[in-house]
Amino acid sequence: MAALERCSFLWLFLSIIFNSEESRAPQDVKFISQNFHNVLHWKPGNGIENTTLFFVQHQSVISDGFKGIMKDDFFLNSRFGHEWANKTECWGIRVTCCDLTRETILLPELFFARVRAFSFNKFSNWTMIEPFCPMTDSKCISPKCKDVHNRAFCTILFVVVTRYNM
Repeated sequence: MAALERCSFLWLFLSIIFNSEESRAPQDVKFISQNFHNVLHWKPGNGIENTTLFFVQHQSVISDGFKGIMKDDFFLNSRFGHEWANKTECWGIRVTCCDLTRETILLPELFFARVRAFSFNKFSNWTMIEPFCPMTDSKCISPKCKDVHNRAFCTILFVVVTRYNM
């Protein structure tokens, strides 16, 4: 029995020490977008502890300048001169989501985001999403109307904020 306990302890110790950057990388990274409110979500990688910090970056491509580019063509738009930008509010956070609505406000653009973890004094590899386009990828959900004072009508006002009227 003592040999089994030593083997279990040794396996646990080695798995913590040699936990690869890839296995610690955030998993299932994706945008959840409703009514153009675009939030990046992910799950922690394997072997992640409660003190893990996450770091988010984003970049975009203006679709008009690249007419031949389709959303299904997975590419790194940094080759077109765009740099990755840190999302300040999501830099060194412990939660597993990041609101990128302000960064993804131009509807016809393609957006990229990536996230990585910092745990056990090491950074994981970056995990990047497939290109995201708010115009085609956001779910438009009808608002809930409430009958107020037995009135039979409901006024709905949608405001789409752009970089030009912020």
